Amino acid sequence: MKTPTAILADLKKKSNNDGHYRVRVGMATCGISAGAENVYKAFRSQIENHGLKDVDVISTGCVGRCDLEPMAEVTRVGEPPVLYVLLDEDKVKRIVEEHLVGGKVIEEFTAR
Repeated sequence: MKTPTAILADLKKKSNNDGHYRVRVGMATCGISAGAENVYKAFRSQIENHGLKDVDVISTGCVGRCDLEPMAEVTRVGEPPVLYVLLDEDKVKRIVEEHLVGGKVIEEFTAR
């Protein structure tokens, strides 16, 4: 039986790029009414502007915290997920520049 470390190593090998990010934007009714469509478009635009090829932006359903919408979860193999909340286009720009490009989580934008 494989250890969790071995399983994670296998997952990393299967990934095309260990640096690959996935951004999930909450696009349930509550998210959309709070501005999630603009947040989703801003992620796509900023990622394209930075020429990032190793980031997928996808929509997802309700997370159950309508009061924190719009929100997005950033995940990367081998790292804990980061949930960014109360997003707008300016915050998205910083998330792309500082987290997706620079590798630094912006704590002030996360759920606490």
